[in-house]
Amino acid sequence: MITRLLLAFLLTIVYSPQLYAQCTPGTTIRVGTTCTCNTCTEVTVMSLESYAASGLDDEWIPSWHTESLKAGSVAYRSYGAYYINNPYNGTYDISNTTCRQVWEAATSSACMTAAAATSGQVLSQGVGGPIARSEYAAETNGFGCGDGFTGCSTCTPAWPCVADAVCAGKTPFGHWRGMCQWGSQRWAQAGQTWTWIINHYYNPGNVFLCGSVAPCSPNTTTDFCYGPPAPAVLVPGTNCNPTNGTTCGATPSINTSSASCSNSGVNSNVPDVWYAFTATSPLHAIHVKSGTNFDAVAEVYSTVCATATLMAPCANSNGAGQPETMTIGSFTPGNTYYIRIYDHAENNNQLLPGGTNFSVCIYNPLTGNVVATDNVPLLQVNPNPGTGMFFVTYTGTATHVAVTNAEGRLLEVPVLVKPAQLTADLGALPTGVYCLTVWIDGVSQRCKLVKM
Repeated sequence: MITRLLLAFLLTIVYSPQLYAQCTPGTTIRVGTTCTCNTCTEVTVMSLESYAASGLDDEWIPSWHTESLKAGSVAYRSYGAYYINNPYNGTYDISNTTCRQVWEAATSSACMTAAAATSGQVLSQGVGGPIARSEYAAETNGFGCGDGFTGCSTCTPAWPCVADAVCAGKTPFGHWRGMCQWGSQRWAQAGQTWTWIINHYYNPGNVFLCGSVAPCSPNTTTDFCYGPPAPAVLVPGTNCNPTNGTTCGATPSINTSSASCSNSGVNSNVPDVWYAFTATSPLHAIHVKSGTNFDAVAEVYSTVCATATLMAPCANSNGAGQPETMTIGSFTPGNTYYIRIYDHAENNNQLLPGGTNFSVCIYNPLTGNVVATDNVPLLQVNPNPGTGMFFVTYTGTATHVAVTNAEGRLLEVPVLVKPAQLTADLGALPTGVYCLTVWIDGVSQRCKLVKM
Protein backbone atom coordinates (compact mmCIF):
# COMPACT_ATOMS: atom_id res chain seq x y z
CA MET A 1 0.00 0.00 0.00
CA ILE A 2 1.48 3.32 -1.04
CA THR A 3 1.33 6.18 1.45
CA ARG A 4 0.00 9.64 0.67
CA LEU A 5 3.50 11.00 1.21
CA LEU A 6 4.91 8.62 -1.40
CA LEU A 7 2.11 9.47 -3.80
CA ALA A 8 3.04 13.11 -3.45
CA PHE A 9 6.63 12.12 -4.05
CA LEU A 10 5.54 10.37 -7.29
CA LEU A 11 3.61 13.38 -8.50
CA THR A 12 5.08 15.70 -11.12
CA ILE A 13 3.39 19.10 -11.28
CA VAL A 14 3.76 20.42 -14.79
CA TYR A 15 1.95 22.53 -17.35
CA SER A 16 0.94 22.33 -21.01
CA PRO A 17 3.51 21.33 -23.69
CA GLN A 18 5.09 23.93 -25.99
CA LEU A 19 6.48 23.45 -29.48
CA TYR A 20 10.07 24.62 -29.73
CA ALA A 21 12.79 22.04 -30.48
CA GLN A 22 13.00 19.24 -33.01
CA CYS A 23 12.60 15.62 -31.96
CA THR A 24 16.30 15.10 -31.21
CA PRO A 25 17.27 14.87 -27.54
CA GLY A 26 20.29 16.70 -26.23
CA THR A 27 23.03 14.54 -24.76
CA THR A 28 23.75 16.50 -21.56
CA ILE A 29 21.38 17.91 -18.94
CA ARG A 30 22.10 20.45 -16.17
CA VAL A 31 20.06 19.55 -13.09
CA GLY A 32 19.50 22.20 -10.45
CA THR A 33 19.86 20.79 -6.91
CA THR A 34 19.44 22.14 -3.39
CA CYS A 35 16.26 23.76 -4.62
CA THR A 36 13.16 25.45 -3.34
CA CYS A 37 10.69 24.57 -6.09
CA ASN A 38 12.49 25.93 -9.17
CA THR A 39 15.09 28.10 -7.39
CA CYS A 40 18.31 26.09 -6.98
CA THR A 41 21.72 26.94 -5.55
CA GLU A 42 23.74 24.03 -6.96
CA VAL A 43 23.98 22.27 -10.33
CA THR A 44 24.81 18.69 -11.31
CA VAL A 45 25.69 17.99 -14.95
CA MET A 46 25.24 14.50 -16.43
CA SER A 47 24.23 12.72 -19.61
CA LEU A 48 20.53 12.51 -20.41
CA GLU A 49 20.73 8.71 -20.21
CA SER A 50 22.31 8.85 -16.75
CA TYR A 51 19.62 11.29 -15.68
CA ALA A 52 16.83 8.95 -16.82
CA ALA A 53 18.46 5.82 -15.36
CA SER A 54 19.22 7.34 -11.95
CA GLY A 55 16.07 9.46 -11.63
CA LEU A 56 13.37 6.99 -12.64
CA ASP A 57 13.24 5.47 -9.15
CA ASP A 58 12.44 8.94 -7.78
CA GLU A 59 9.19 9.10 -9.79
CA TRP A 60 8.29 5.42 -10.32
CA ILE A 61 8.29 2.57 -7.79
CA PRO A 62 11.26 0.27 -8.50
CA SER A 63 9.32 -2.88 -7.59
CA TRP A 64 6.75 -2.24 -10.31
CA HIS A 65 6.48 -4.34 -13.46
CA THR A 66 9.35 -3.86 -15.88
CA GLU A 67 7.01 -2.72 -18.70
CA SER A 68 5.67 0.03 -16.43
CA LEU A 69 9.23 1.07 -15.61
CA LYS A 70 10.15 1.14 -19.29
CA ALA A 71 7.14 3.33 -20.07
CA GLY A 72 8.09 5.57 -17.15
CA SER A 73 11.68 5.86 -18.36
CA VAL A 74 10.49 7.19 -21.73
CA ALA A 75 8.25 9.77 -20.05
CA TYR A 76 11.00 10.74 -17.59
CA ARG A 77 13.67 11.02 -20.30
CA SER A 78 11.38 13.03 -22.59
CA TYR A 79 10.47 15.47 -19.85
CA GLY A 80 14.14 16.08 -19.13
CA ALA A 81 14.97 16.34 -22.84
CA TYR A 82 12.29 18.99 -23.28
CA TYR A 83 14.05 21.18 -20.70
CA ILE A 84 17.45 20.69 -22.32
CA ASN A 85 15.93 22.45 -25.32
CA ASN A 86 13.91 24.85 -23.15
CA PRO A 87 16.10 25.49 -20.06
CA TYR A 88 14.63 27.03 -16.94
CA ASN A 89 17.41 29.60 -16.88
CA GLY A 90 20.99 30.12 -18.04
CA THR A 91 22.48 28.16 -15.15
CA TYR A 92 20.46 24.93 -15.13
CA ASP A 93 17.88 23.28 -17.35
CA ILE A 94 15.56 21.76 -14.76
CA SER A 95 15.14 21.60 -11.02
CA ASN A 96 15.15 18.28 -9.15
CA THR A 97 11.93 18.94 -7.22
CA THR A 98 8.26 18.11 -7.76
CA CYS A 99 7.92 21.58 -9.29
CA ARG A 100 9.58 19.97 -12.32
CA GLN A 101 10.81 16.34 -12.01
CA VAL A 102 12.32 14.69 -8.94
CA TRP A 103 15.91 13.51 -9.23
CA GLU A 104 18.31 12.17 -6.61
CA ALA A 105 21.67 10.51 -7.12
CA ALA A 106 20.70 7.17 -5.53
CA THR A 107 19.88 4.45 -8.07
CA SER A 108 17.79 1.31 -8.46
CA SER A 109 19.01 -1.61 -10.54
CA ALA A 110 15.50 -2.35 -11.86
CA CYS A 111 15.03 1.24 -12.98
CA MET A 112 18.49 1.44 -14.54
CA THR A 113 17.76 -1.75 -16.49
CA ALA A 114 14.41 -0.39 -17.69
CA ALA A 115 15.99 2.89 -18.79
CA ALA A 116 18.73 1.05 -20.66
CA ALA A 117 16.08 -1.01 -22.48
CA THR A 118 14.52 2.20 -23.86
CA SER A 119 17.78 4.10 -24.40
CA GLY A 120 17.31 7.15 -26.63
CA GLN A 121 13.52 6.83 -26.79
CA VAL A 122 11.69 10.15 -26.38
CA LEU A 123 8.24 11.50 -27.18
CA SER A 124 7.38 14.13 -29.76
CA GLN A 125 4.56 16.64 -29.96
CA GLY A 126 2.87 15.33 -33.09
CA VAL A 127 4.45 12.86 -35.49
CA GLY A 128 7.96 14.10 -36.26
CA GLY A 129 7.47 17.23 -34.16
CA PRO A 130 9.51 18.70 -31.30
CA ILE A 131 10.18 16.83 -28.08
CA ALA A 132 7.06 16.75 -25.94
CA ARG A 133 6.77 17.95 -22.36
CA SER A 134 5.60 14.51 -21.31
CA GLU A 135 3.36 14.99 -18.31
CA TYR A 136 2.28 12.26 -15.90
CA ALA A 137 0.67 11.94 -12.49
CA ALA A 138 -0.08 9.29 -9.86
CA GLU A 139 -3.82 8.73 -10.46
CA THR A 140 -5.50 10.49 -13.38
CA ASN A 141 -8.92 8.82 -13.17
CA GLY A 142 -12.13 10.80 -12.77
CA PHE A 143 -10.95 14.39 -13.09
CA GLY A 144 -13.41 15.53 -15.73
CA CYS A 145 -14.29 12.67 -18.08
CA GLY A 146 -16.08 10.35 -15.68
CA ASP A 147 -15.07 7.23 -13.79
CA GLY A 148 -12.91 4.91 -15.87
CA PHE A 149 -11.49 7.77 -17.92
CA THR A 150 -8.30 9.76 -17.71
CA GLY A 151 -8.05 13.31 -18.99
CA CYS A 152 -10.30 16.35 -18.78
CA SER A 153 -11.45 17.97 -22.02
CA THR A 154 -13.09 20.90 -20.22
CA CYS A 155 -10.17 21.74 -17.92
CA THR A 156 -7.39 24.25 -18.50
CA PRO A 157 -5.06 23.07 -19.89
CA ALA A 158 -7.22 20.38 -21.47
CA TRP A 159 -6.31 16.76 -22.15
CA PRO A 160 -8.54 14.45 -24.23
CA CYS A 161 -10.74 11.93 -22.47
CA VAL A 162 -9.09 8.50 -22.67
CA ALA A 163 -10.98 5.37 -21.61
CA ASP A 164 -8.85 3.77 -18.88
CA ALA A 165 -10.66 0.69 -17.56
CA VAL A 166 -7.95 -0.46 -15.13
CA CYS A 167 -8.20 2.79 -13.17
CA ALA A 168 -11.99 2.81 -12.77
CA GLY A 169 -12.97 3.50 -9.18
CA LYS A 170 -9.58 4.98 -8.24
CA THR A 171 -9.36 8.32 -6.42
CA PRO A 172 -7.75 11.05 -8.56
CA PHE A 173 -4.39 12.27 -7.27
CA GLY A 174 -2.17 14.75 -9.09
CA HIS A 175 -3.54 16.06 -12.40
CA TRP A 176 -5.37 14.78 -15.47
CA ARG A 177 -2.76 15.11 -18.22
CA GLY A 178 -0.61 12.47 -19.88
CA MET A 179 0.23 9.11 -18.35
CA CYS A 180 -1.28 7.67 -15.19
CA GLN A 181 1.61 6.18 -13.22
CA TRP A 182 -0.47 3.65 -11.32
CA GLY A 183 -2.33 2.96 -14.54
CA SER A 184 0.96 2.07 -16.24
CA GLN A 185 1.54 -0.54 -13.54
CA ARG A 186 -1.96 -1.99 -13.84
CA TRP A 187 -1.76 -2.22 -17.61
CA ALA A 188 1.67 -3.85 -17.37
CA GLN A 189 0.29 -6.40 -14.92
CA ALA A 190 -2.51 -7.05 -17.44
CA GLY A 191 0.10 -8.00 -20.04
CA GLN A 192 0.55 -4.77 -22.01
CA THR A 193 3.97 -3.67 -23.26
CA TRP A 194 5.64 -0.34 -22.56
CA THR A 195 4.98 0.84 -26.14
CA TRP A 196 1.28 0.00 -25.74
CA ILE A 197 1.16 1.92 -22.45
CA ILE A 198 2.90 4.95 -23.99
CA ASN A 199 0.59 4.96 -27.02
CA HIS A 200 -2.51 4.44 -24.86
CA TYR A 201 -1.90 7.47 -22.66
CA TYR A 202 -0.11 9.88 -25.00
CA ASN A 203 -1.39 9.38 -28.56
CA PRO A 204 -4.85 10.91 -27.84
CA GLY A 205 -3.02 14.11 -26.82
CA ASN A 206 -1.09 14.15 -30.13
CA VAL A 207 2.08 12.89 -28.44
CA PHE A 208 3.95 10.02 -30.10
CA LEU A 209 7.15 8.06 -29.82
CA CYS A 210 9.74 9.70 -32.03
CA GLY A 211 9.97 7.79 -35.28
CA SER A 212 6.29 6.81 -35.33
CA VAL A 213 4.60 6.74 -38.70
CA ALA A 214 1.87 9.24 -39.49
CA PRO A 215 -1.40 8.42 -37.73
CA CYS A 216 -4.40 7.18 -39.65
CA SER A 217 -6.87 9.53 -41.33
CA PRO A 218 -10.05 9.84 -39.23
CA ASN A 219 -13.44 9.07 -40.76
CA THR A 220 -16.20 10.08 -38.36
CA THR A 221 -19.17 9.33 -40.62
CA THR A 222 -19.81 6.11 -38.72
CA ASP A 223 -18.92 7.37 -35.22
CA PHE A 224 -22.45 6.91 -33.88
CA CYS A 225 -23.76 7.83 -30.39
CA TYR A 226 -21.02 10.44 -29.86
CA GLY A 227 -20.86 11.51 -33.49
CA PRO A 228 -23.35 12.31 -36.27
CA PRO A 229 -27.09 11.78 -35.63
CA ALA A 230 -27.26 8.63 -37.78
CA PRO A 231 -24.81 5.85 -38.69
CA ALA A 232 -23.80 4.91 -42.21
CA VAL A 233 -26.32 2.70 -44.02
CA LEU A 234 -25.69 -0.77 -45.44
CA VAL A 235 -28.06 -2.44 -47.90
CA PRO A 236 -28.48 -6.24 -47.54
CA GLY A 237 -27.73 -8.13 -50.74
CA THR A 238 -28.00 -11.64 -52.09
CA ASN A 239 -24.20 -11.84 -51.91
CA CYS A 240 -21.48 -10.15 -49.86
CA ASN A 241 -20.66 -6.76 -51.38
CA PRO A 242 -18.05 -5.29 -48.99
CA THR A 243 -18.02 -1.67 -47.83
CA ASN A 244 -14.66 -0.36 -46.59
CA GLY A 245 -14.54 1.15 -43.11
CA THR A 246 -12.14 2.43 -40.45
CA THR A 247 -12.12 3.04 -36.70
CA CYS A 248 -9.57 5.83 -37.05
CA GLY A 249 -10.76 8.83 -35.03
CA ALA A 250 -13.61 6.84 -33.50
CA THR A 251 -14.76 7.38 -29.91
CA PRO A 252 -16.12 4.79 -27.48
CA SER A 253 -19.88 4.29 -27.08
CA ILE A 254 -20.48 3.65 -23.40
CA ASN A 255 -24.09 2.46 -23.50
CA THR A 256 -23.75 -0.76 -25.45
CA SER A 257 -23.69 -4.31 -24.13
CA SER A 258 -22.83 -5.00 -20.50
CA ALA A 259 -19.63 -6.81 -21.49
CA SER A 260 -17.30 -6.56 -24.44
CA CYS A 261 -15.24 -8.89 -26.62
CA SER A 262 -12.43 -6.32 -26.51
CA ASN A 263 -9.10 -7.00 -24.86
CA SER A 264 -10.11 -5.20 -21.66
CA GLY A 265 -13.66 -6.59 -21.66
CA VAL A 266 -15.05 -3.12 -20.96
CA ASN A 267 -17.13 -1.42 -23.65
CA SER A 268 -16.32 2.11 -22.54
CA ASN A 269 -12.68 1.43 -23.42
CA VAL A 270 -13.29 0.68 -27.10
CA PRO A 271 -13.35 3.12 -30.05
CA ASP A 272 -16.21 1.81 -32.21
CA VAL A 273 -18.13 2.57 -35.39
CA TRP A 274 -21.73 1.83 -36.36
CA TYR A 275 -23.76 0.88 -39.42
CA ALA A 276 -27.53 0.66 -39.87
CA PHE A 277 -29.52 -1.59 -42.18
CA THR A 278 -33.14 -2.43 -42.87
CA ALA A 279 -33.82 -6.16 -42.68
CA THR A 280 -35.19 -7.71 -45.87
CA SER A 281 -35.70 -11.21 -44.45
CA PRO A 282 -35.67 -12.92 -41.04
CA LEU A 283 -32.18 -14.29 -41.73
CA HIS A 284 -29.11 -12.18 -42.47
CA ALA A 285 -25.37 -12.84 -42.30
CA ILE A 286 -22.84 -10.12 -41.39
CA HIS A 287 -19.28 -10.56 -42.66
CA VAL A 288 -16.38 -8.35 -41.50
CA LYS A 289 -12.88 -8.67 -42.98
CA SER A 290 -10.09 -7.23 -40.83
CA GLY A 291 -7.18 -5.14 -42.05
CA THR A 292 -3.66 -6.52 -41.67
CA ASN A 293 -3.24 -5.29 -38.07
CA PHE A 294 -6.92 -4.98 -37.15
CA ASP A 295 -8.74 -7.68 -35.14
CA ALA A 296 -12.41 -7.07 -35.88
CA VAL A 297 -15.26 -7.70 -33.48
CA ALA A 298 -18.86 -7.42 -34.72
CA GLU A 299 -22.06 -6.97 -32.72
CA VAL A 300 -25.65 -6.52 -33.91
CA TYR A 301 -28.23 -4.44 -32.01
CA SER A 302 -31.95 -3.86 -32.34
CA THR A 303 -31.57 -0.48 -30.56
CA VAL A 304 -28.49 1.60 -29.76
CA CYS A 305 -26.93 4.16 -27.42
CA ALA A 306 -28.90 4.65 -24.20
CA THR A 307 -31.27 1.72 -24.91
CA ALA A 308 -28.80 -0.59 -26.64
CA THR A 309 -30.10 -4.15 -27.03
CA LEU A 310 -27.87 -6.93 -28.36
CA MET A 311 -29.37 -9.38 -30.85
CA ALA A 312 -26.73 -12.08 -30.30
CA PRO A 313 -23.25 -12.60 -28.79
CA CYS A 314 -20.42 -10.82 -30.55
CA ALA A 315 -18.50 -12.38 -33.44
CA ASN A 316 -14.87 -12.67 -32.34
CA SER A 317 -13.53 -16.06 -33.43
CA ASN A 318 -10.44 -15.05 -35.41
CA GLY A 319 -7.41 -12.80 -35.02
CA ALA A 320 -5.86 -9.80 -36.76
CA GLY A 321 -6.27 -9.77 -40.52
CA GLN A 322 -8.89 -12.52 -40.38
CA PRO A 323 -12.65 -12.44 -41.09
CA GLU A 324 -15.58 -12.59 -38.69
CA THR A 325 -19.00 -13.87 -39.76
CA MET A 326 -22.24 -14.08 -37.80
CA THR A 327 -25.77 -15.04 -38.81
CA ILE A 328 -29.01 -14.15 -37.05
CA GLY A 329 -32.43 -15.55 -37.93
CA SER A 330 -34.67 -13.36 -35.78
CA PHE A 331 -34.85 -10.12 -37.77
CA THR A 332 -38.19 -8.52 -38.57
CA PRO A 333 -38.30 -7.49 -42.23
CA GLY A 334 -38.71 -3.72 -42.54
CA ASN A 335 -37.17 -2.96 -39.13
CA THR A 336 -33.88 -1.09 -38.72
CA TYR A 337 -30.94 -2.77 -36.99
CA TYR A 338 -27.41 -1.70 -36.13
CA ILE A 339 -23.94 -3.22 -36.57
CA ARG A 340 -21.18 -2.21 -34.19
CA ILE A 341 -17.56 -2.87 -35.21
CA TYR A 342 -14.44 -2.38 -33.12
CA ASP A 343 -10.92 -3.71 -32.68
CA HIS A 344 -10.33 -6.46 -30.11
CA ALA A 345 -7.00 -4.74 -29.36
CA GLU A 346 -8.83 -1.41 -28.86
CA ASN A 347 -7.00 0.39 -31.70
CA ASN A 348 -3.61 -0.14 -30.11
CA ASN A 349 -2.18 -0.98 -33.54
CA GLN A 350 -3.63 2.09 -35.25
CA LEU A 351 -0.20 3.35 -36.31
CA LEU A 352 0.55 0.09 -38.12
CA PRO A 353 -0.54 -0.60 -41.73
CA GLY A 354 -4.18 -1.64 -41.76
CA GLY A 355 -4.42 -1.09 -38.02
CA THR A 356 -7.86 0.55 -38.17
CA ASN A 357 -9.20 -0.81 -41.47
CA PHE A 358 -11.87 -3.37 -42.24
CA SER A 359 -14.65 -4.14 -44.72
CA VAL A 360 -18.22 -5.14 -43.90
CA CYS A 361 -21.16 -6.59 -45.78
CA ILE A 362 -24.62 -7.96 -44.96
CA TYR A 363 -26.45 -10.50 -47.07
CA ASN A 364 -29.02 -13.29 -47.04
CA PRO A 365 -27.01 -16.54 -46.64
CA LEU A 366 -29.80 -18.68 -48.14
CA THR A 367 -29.60 -17.21 -51.64
CA GLY A 368 -26.16 -18.54 -52.56
CA ASN A 369 -24.85 -21.51 -54.46
CA VAL A 370 -26.46 -24.97 -54.55
CA VAL A 371 -24.25 -28.02 -54.07
CA ALA A 372 -25.37 -31.67 -54.32
CA THR A 373 -23.21 -34.78 -54.72
CA ASP A 374 -25.86 -37.41 -54.00
CA ASN A 375 -29.59 -37.52 -54.65
CA VAL A 376 -32.34 -35.03 -54.02
CA PRO A 377 -33.28 -33.29 -51.82
CA LEU A 378 -30.55 -30.75 -52.56
CA LEU A 379 -28.45 -29.20 -49.84
CA GLN A 380 -28.11 -25.45 -50.33
CA VAL A 381 -24.85 -24.17 -48.89
CA ASN A 382 -23.73 -20.57 -48.48
CA PRO A 383 -21.01 -19.42 -48.50
CA ASN A 384 -19.05 -22.16 -50.21
CA PRO A 385 -16.10 -21.69 -50.29
CA GLY A 386 -16.23 -20.05 -46.86
CA THR A 387 -13.94 -18.96 -44.05
CA GLY A 388 -15.76 -20.47 -41.08
CA MET A 389 -19.56 -20.54 -40.91
CA PHE A 390 -21.46 -22.61 -43.49
CA PHE A 391 -25.23 -22.21 -43.70
CA VAL A 392 -27.16 -25.17 -45.11
CA THR A 393 -30.86 -25.41 -45.99
CA TYR A 394 -32.75 -28.53 -47.02
CA THR A 395 -36.22 -30.02 -47.40
CA GLY A 396 -37.33 -32.63 -44.89
CA THR A 397 -36.31 -33.57 -41.35
CA ALA A 398 -32.63 -33.91 -40.44
CA THR A 399 -31.78 -36.46 -37.76
CA HIS A 400 -27.96 -36.65 -37.85
CA VAL A 401 -25.11 -34.49 -39.13
CA ALA A 402 -21.45 -35.38 -39.59
CA VAL A 403 -18.37 -33.56 -40.87
CA THR A 404 -15.36 -35.57 -42.03
CA ASN A 405 -11.97 -34.66 -43.44
CA ALA A 406 -10.39 -35.87 -46.69
CA GLU A 407 -9.32 -39.10 -44.96
CA GLY A 408 -12.86 -39.78 -43.79
CA ARG A 409 -12.10 -39.07 -40.12
CA LEU A 410 -15.05 -37.75 -38.12
CA LEU A 411 -14.40 -34.23 -36.81
CA GLU A 412 -15.77 -32.44 -33.77
CA VAL A 413 -17.42 -29.42 -35.39
CA PRO A 414 -20.08 -27.19 -33.78
CA VAL A 415 -23.33 -27.75 -35.69
CA LEU A 416 -26.63 -26.04 -34.95
CA VAL A 417 -29.65 -27.81 -36.44
CA LYS A 418 -33.02 -26.10 -36.87
CA PRO A 419 -36.01 -27.07 -38.99
CA ALA A 420 -34.92 -26.91 -42.66
CA GLN A 421 -31.67 -25.16 -41.72
CA LEU A 422 -28.35 -25.99 -40.09
CA THR A 423 -25.14 -24.10 -39.41
CA ALA A 424 -21.71 -25.76 -39.37
CA ASP A 425 -18.81 -23.86 -37.84
CA LEU A 426 -15.49 -24.86 -39.45
CA GLY A 427 -13.68 -21.79 -38.13
CA ALA A 428 -11.26 -23.83 -35.99
CA LEU A 429 -10.27 -26.16 -38.84
CA PRO A 430 -7.39 -25.58 -41.27
CA THR A 431 -8.09 -24.65 -44.86
CA GLY A 432 -9.11 -27.57 -47.05
CA VAL A 433 -12.02 -29.62 -48.37
CA TYR A 434 -14.41 -31.35 -45.97
CA CYS A 435 -17.47 -33.54 -46.40
CA LEU A 436 -20.80 -32.66 -44.78
CA THR A 437 -23.24 -35.53 -44.44
CA VAL A 438 -26.84 -34.93 -43.37
CA TRP A 439 -29.35 -37.69 -42.76
CA ILE A 440 -32.69 -36.36 -44.00
CA ASP A 441 -35.78 -38.52 -43.61
CA GLY A 442 -33.54 -41.58 -43.37
CA VAL A 443 -31.50 -40.77 -46.53
CA SER A 444 -27.93 -39.46 -46.35
CA GLN A 445 -27.13 -36.35 -48.38
CA ARG A 446 -23.55 -35.18 -48.86
CA CYS A 447 -21.79 -32.07 -50.09
CA LYS A 448 -18.31 -30.64 -50.07
CA LEU A 449 -17.44 -27.72 -47.82
CA VAL A 450 -14.42 -25.75 -49.00
CA LYS A 451 -12.74 -23.96 -46.08
CA MET A 452 -10.59 -21.01 -47.16
